Amino acid sequence: MELRELIEQGENAAGGRKELAKLLLVHAQQITDAKSGRNGLPISACYVLAELIHEDARCVIAASELVTEKKPERRAVLLPFARHAAIIAITAGVNLLLTPAPTNANTGTPSSGPTIGIM
Repeated sequence: MELRELIEQGENAAGGRKELAKLLLVHAQQITDAKSGRNGLPISACYVLAELIHEDARCVIAASELVTEKKPERRAVLLPFARHAAIIAITAGVNLLLTPAPTNANTGTPSSGPTIGIM
């Protein structure tokens, strides 16, 4: 999963960019820069973001590091962690789509139990 997506989840959970910045103990501009791919987040902010969005901290850190890492060898080490987060998100989305909605217990139809005649 890309850092932009993780930050958007954090913004939704925190109530906005400024609120997220306060929680992560960074300036709001750092959130903007990270979201646009100009810079990553500090590792301490990655841990807080991971807790906030209920994500594995390794995945958030890897996504943040991938923003600026240029060496193919290092990117190869980080990519599996970022992909792992994406696979989990996709699986959760598919499960949501495929899980049937609960049926209404009170359907308004008479029960098939014994009938009692009232005179």
